[in-house]
Amino acid sequence: MHLTRATEEDPENPRQQITPSQPMVMIDSTEVKNKLTITLLGVTLDENLNWKAQEAKALAKAEAWTLQFKRLARVTKGISAKFMRRIYISVLLPKLTYAVDVWYTP
Repeated sequence: MHLTRATEEDPENPRQQITPSQPMVMIDSTEVKNKLTITLLGVTLDENLNWKAQEAKALAKAEAWTLQFKRLARVTKGISAKFMRRIYISVLLPKLTYAVDVWYTP
């Protein structure tokens, strides 16, 4: 992964900008392949230093947690609203808002 936003002119189409080619990394005669995304401390970055991958990951996590909460809060077999609020504050909010101040812009 080459972390840069630098661009250069496309030789075939001067009106367009492209990202420069990334250098090949070798460790003990083994080529290290580039990845499109990297996760550091639970925050996902893509090669253009955008947060699109992190946003998609957070959205998927929120949808999964919402479905689990729906199962827990059933009217007939579910737990009470008091305990749902406690689980929401102690479990869900910390999981969904982890490192949000880094990648989220309102």
